[in-house]
Amino acid sequence: MHPFGVGTVVGLSDTLSKGRINRSDDFSLFFMLSLVQAPIALIHLRLEKQNIAHSIKSTLSKVSVYWFALIAGLLNIVGAGLLWLSFSFTDARIASPITGTSGVLTIVFVHCFLKDKVTD
Repeated sequence: MHPFGVGTVVGLSDTLSKGRINRSDDFSLFFMLSLVQAPIALIHLRLEKQNIAHSIKSTLSKVSVYWFALIAGLLNIVGAGLLWLSFSFTDARIASPITGTSGVLTIVFVHCFLKDKVTD
């Protein structure tokens, strides 16, 4: 019964959030998403007992080590912007499944560019 209850709650919240996304204007949606992410990131750093200034200095001093992670972060920002644009041109119920294909695209890019083998 527990998995069924969790599935029901997740489905209900997904339905309600897509309805809210469809009723809000584009800027307010993007603003609320960024407003929610900042406190969560700061709480995470606090729970992990990390100093934000030290973390930034450490990352900037090792740019060559974190190069791919920084590129991935920038591509994530671009992806969020494109998701925002997709919500402005169509309903969330149409745009959300399309964005769900990102995992498949990641597997294809890893196979093509990194020559990684796809296994079961």
